[in-house]
Amino acid sequence: MIYEQGQHLTEVIFEFKASKVTIRDAFDFLDELIETIKVEQTTRFLNKLPPGFDVLCGLKESCIYFGSWPEHEYNRLIVSSCRHFKHSKIIPLIEKYFSVNIGETQITINSDESIKKKVKNLWA
Repeated sequence: MIYEQGQHLTEVIFEFKASKVTIRDAFDFLDELIETIKVEQTTRFLNKLPPGFDVLCGLKESCIYFGSWPEHEYNRLIVSSCRHFKHSKIIPLIEKYFSVNIGETQITINSDESIKKKVKNLWA
């Protein structure tokens, strides 16, 4: 299914427990994630919050956020894009980079619908 930019929004949140996630780990993961879901990165910002960090990747199609709170072994990934993607393609990457059993991962799908439908539902 092909969507024109700005016509559809898919947003998925992944929360998982992983210890000792480094900034390098996150960057390598994000590089492969961007390639896998076929989006175009426009910017990348790193916010060091010792002992953790946040990374925000601006995309031509929207954004990706990755946050790590190592003191709690808690990690959060938000993938939001106008380009339709299958969240199931992200799961093997999380398992690969962070040695996580996906059964221990919380996955929330906030949106996978047209922008017209989202706007209509907001003011219904």
